[in-house]
Amino acid sequence: MKHIEDVCSSDLTHRDSYTDFMKKLRILIPKQKQVSIAVAANPYNWTTGWHGSYDYKKLSDALTGPNDYLMVMAYDESWRGGPEGPVASLSFVEDTIKYTLNKQVPAEKIVLGIPFYGRIWGNNTSFNGIGVSHHQINAIMDQYKATAKVTFDSTSQTPKLTFTMKSGDPTYRIAGKDLIPGTYTIWFDNEKSLKKKLILVQKYNLRGTGSWSLSQEDPQMWNYYNLWLNADYFKDVIDHWAQGDIYAVNVRDWMIGVSANEFSPDGTLTRAMGATLLVRAMGYEQATTTTPFPFKDVPSDHWAKKYIHIAKEKGLINGTSSTTFEPDEPLTREQAAQMLNNLLQYPNASLPAQSPFKDVKPSQWSYQAIINMNKNNIIDGYTDGTFQPKKNVSRAEMAKLMNVSIDRIDELVN
Repeated sequence: MKHIEDVCSSDLTHRDSYTDFMKKLRILIPKQKQVSIAVAANPYNWTTGWHGSYDYKKLSDALTGPNDYLMVMAYDESWRGGPEGPVASLSFVEDTIKYTLNKQVPAEKIVLGIPFYGRIWGNNTSFNGIGVSHHQINAIMDQYKATAKVTFDSTSQTPKLTFTMKSGDPTYRIAGKDLIPGTYTIWFDNEKSLKKKLILVQKYNLRGTGSWSLSQEDPQMWNYYNLWLNADYFKDVIDHWAQGDIYAVNVRDWMIGVSANEFSPDGTLTRAMGATLLVRAMGYEQATTTTPFPFKDVPSDHWAKKYIHIAKEKGLINGTSSTTFEPDEPLTREQAAQMLNNLLQYPNASLPAQSPFKDVKPSQWSYQAIINMNKNNIIDGYTDGTFQPKKNVSRAEMAKLMNVSIDRIDELVN
């Protein structure tokens, strides 16, 4: 199999000449041989410079073999020597796909190029966007783990690593240069951002993905890459009754997996998980809190403390008492009903003279919430006439409840 990949001159006078060359070259290559043409990303409809020097439509027309494709290099949004920023933000990638399709390139001819590298910036001008492989990023995180911190940028939908090399720390060599003491930032892609890019392949029915470049990726990536590329986000939810619900809330980042390729659909949902889910659904992750934290049983280093605090201030949750939350205890069905009642803000339904569920009494603290959620078709009882308020909620069941609530949440958020 033969691949031909080329880069067009940034001189626009060569644009048509390059296209003509590729047409003539394709004629000389046997049809059964595969030809690919790599083109620069063009999310902003540039007509000048390197990005504007490719005629997507005519190059696509030149690819007449049954297996030929256009490799769209949807990366280098930020570059060596340029300002700090993401290698390939989600909008940059998606807008490039839209541009390609708008140029009448068939979706089945488009291979989406995805970056397997990051770029580093620091207080040393020698490190002004130099490329770093995922292997190097992992090594840096391990070597400077005392100061290394990965955050996920909500605007670009990509992660960035910040770390500080202190005087006396061992150095690390990148592209033949040693790091010097100072603070550095690396923009890169991880499982969360790659997943969002792979979803675009299904969304636009593209042929598939390519990368720059093999051997730079984190080997662990292959545990989930093929799964996600084929729209199966978690190996343990394939053919599960709640598969669609899980994918619906996962793609919105409301519920994430317990690992890159597992969701644990039948696992127990904790009260901390429930609080976190509500905060994410309402887009409150960046909210600041102004009141003292009320729950003494949530340690300062608990992973969900921030979410619990926000959820409490926003009126989304209640504690099990005024000073306790029991974050790691399972969330019960009646507690889920109350949380959803707080979240969805439906007017209180009229209480029936007799409870519709034989195991829920009108005097029960959660009665109004259960009635509200049942009347609004959010949560049902069982065929035997029970509600089972003390039963634990599984992760799959909570995904289902959130999925049926999507329209109402969108209404509240927007």
